[in-house]
Formats: sequence, C-alpha cells, structure tokens
Amino acid sequence: DVMMIRQTLAILIYVATTSESNQFSPTINIFSPSQRYRKLDASRPSQIRRRRRSGDATKFRTVRRNRTAGESTCVLLYTRRSAISNVLSGGIPVAVAVAGSSPSFAATPEVSGGENGGGGWRPASLATNLARSRIFASELSPLSPSLVPFAAENELYYDPFLFGTWEVSATLKRKTYPYGTQFLPSRSLLEGSPRNRTEREGDMTQYRTRFFSAASTDNGKPSSVVKYLDLEGSQGKSGLQKVIADRAYNAISTSVAYKQLTPVQAVDWDFRKDPTHLSLSYGVGLVTEDMMPLGMRRGEAYITARRSESGFSGDGDGNGQPVFCAAERTRSVLLLPGDVVVSDSESITEYVLLDPDNVHATCRLAVYLTPNPTSREGVLWQQVGGKAVAFFDYELKMTRILQEMPSGEQRGCSQTPSGEVQCV
Repeated sequence: DVMMIRQTLAILIYVATTSESNQFSPTINIFSPSQRYRKLDASRPSQIRRRRRSGDATKFRTVRRNRTAGESTCVLLYTRRSAISNVLSGGIPVAVAVAGSSPSFAATPEVSGGENGGGGWRPASLATNLARSRIFASELSPLSPSLVPFAAENELYYDPFLFGTWEVSATLKRKTYPYGTQFLPSRSLLEGSPRNRTEREGDMTQYRTRFFSAASTDNGKPSSVVKYLDLEGSQGKSGLQKVIADRAYNAISTSVAYKQLTPVQAVDWDFRKDPTHLSLSYGVGLVTEDMMPLGMRRGEAYITARRSESGFSGDGDGNGQPVFCAAERTRSVLLLPGDVVVSDSESITEYVLLDPDNVHATCRLAVYLTPNPTSREGVLWQQVGGKAVAFFDYELKMTRILQEMPSGEQRGCSQTPSGEVQCV
C-alpha cells in the first residue's frame, strides 16, 4: 500500500554490496516519508545528495562504496532532536536495517570508555542488591513491578542524609551497547549520551540538585519563614521524614548544565497530586546542522516503576557508611511540530554518605527501545526481548551547599517548590 508507506515515520536504508566478480553496481533502496520507492546507484555518489524538507529534518549522507566481497554496510541517519537527562532520555526512533542479513546479537557487547580506553572502568564496590543487580548487569530487563496509577504512595522517598542542596560533579565513565550499535534508536547515543549528544567518556559536568522534606511543607503556600528541621529526631521529635527530589528544579538545572539545544524552561509537577507525572516546556532552540529551526516542543514524562533499598557499606554489619539506592523507569513523550517521539529509559543510582556534607554516587542510565508495531524500532525491540540497548555509567561527587544562619552557624538548606526554605 503506497499510502501506508508514505505515512510511515521510519526510514529504512538498505545498502548491499556484491562480490568482486559481479558486474552490477550495488544499489540503495530508500523509503522516505516524502518520496516513492526508488533505487540509486551507490557507485555514483553524485546521485546521493543531502535532502531537506521544511517539516522533516532527516539528513541523507553521501554513501561511500564498500568493495569488500559479500559484505553488508549500515548507514545511520540522524535528526534534529535532543533528549532530556533523567527526565526525557533516549532520543529519536530512527530505523536502521542492513540488507542481506538479519540484525545480529553481539556475542561481546560494544564498550567504550574506562581508564584503559576499552571499557575497563568498574565501580569499586556496590553495597545494595538493587545496585549490584542492575549496574553490574550486562543485560537488563525493564524495572518491575509497574506503579499503580494515582496510588497514594507512588512517591520515591530518599534517605534523610540526602536532604539539602548539592553541588554535583558527574563524570561519564563508560558507554556500553549490549547488542551492538545497530540496535541504537538514535545516532546521538553513539556520538554522545542521553544527556548531551556530544558527551564523551571522561567528560565532567557540574550542576546543582535539591532534596526537600514533603512532610514539612506548608501545603504549597509560599512562606518567608525559615523552617528548621531535626535530622536525627532527638528530643521527642520524629526526625526528617519523606525526603523527595525536587524534580522540577533538578530537570531545569541539569538541562542548563548539559547545554542542551532546547533547554527546559519550566516544569509543571505537583508532588501531592501525582508525583509520577511531569510536564516540561522548552525554550526556543537554535538551528540544526542542516540549518532547520528546531521549533517549539513540549514533553511529558511518566515514571512507571520505582524501587529503593537502604543499607550500609562494608560487610553490612551496620558499622559502615549509610547507603541508599534508587531505581526508576520513565516513559517520555516528546511533542514536536508534526511529530511525536516516545522513549523509555531507566536510572539507577547508589548514594554513599562519606561524611555529613559529602556523598559519592554511582549512576547508570539505561536506554530501551519502544514496542511500536509500525516501525523498525518495534521489530528490534522484539529481537532484544525488550531489554536495554545502551548503558551510560557515571560517577558522581556531591558536596552539600551550606548556608550561613543569622546566628553565624552553617546549615544545610533546601528550598521547596512553593519557595519555603528548610534547614537542618
């Protein structure tokens, strides 16, 4: 059906070469949303030109002929779309296939980074079973079980030692593609990461992040009074309870720090009504490499699964440092002019308290394909069994930002979404 082909969002490129003895030139079969099926002669690069359309930022790259007998070559396309770290991750579902062969599962994953340039980095140790089972894993299925929509306890509560405002230094240590790069949904995940399309191993980015107490807020009413909280719960007090991440502040902070093409400007998030849903508004971005405007975009993020675990470092006898691990699965919907992009991701982070004002963390971002039955990505999703196709491992150094009180003492403080200041 020609109409179904023209309406398809996926772009399939097949590049097949023939043996040295074959006198026929290799051909490229192109399916484009705006063009009928046709063939081009790959031995004549002048016929393969870059194409631009006002509503479609797809870029066709010149193809170089591969003369190796019987070998198939894959050509990747990329579009003018970026991703949001921790909230909108994954990128663009660009369908890629190799002619003459079915996608092969890599017997050994493709790994980059590490101290020796070969993916040799590995966390020194992880204390929780949750972190060991998901950060050390070479294959990863989506986090389960799924959350019950609109349930009363869908929030993720962090260990009280994470309360406050932190200066974070995040270093990308390793990138891993368990089934090979041919299963990536976006070229940006090969050249960069979900956080920045040019981020490479060894790159370090600094940003700020907040955690506050949801149990001590003034019901969303702005307050100019500094509220002092008791971290330890001494003198009959209940102590610091229901510490949660300020997801609105953190999303904007990381977006600005990673210099994304279209930074997050505002986040609509109500942790009382539905802590699993965020609506993101983006600023006007720049133009892409093919000089096309990025246009206005909006994002919806849905946290679909959460798990956490507390413990202690060392031998687990309670004499080590406090440890907290959190894992979250997110489905992100990016609304573009004339297009919708859905991506699935997961973040797993283990925090270790080194001293009252310093935390070391190990974080993994996992990227999944989406089960779209009408696209090539859906076919690849079936072939990998719904498992993650890319891992991005980070080391985080977190330093608590202290605020001087009128009395002259230094306290760790955080500001709630309503503007209330909490200090411990």
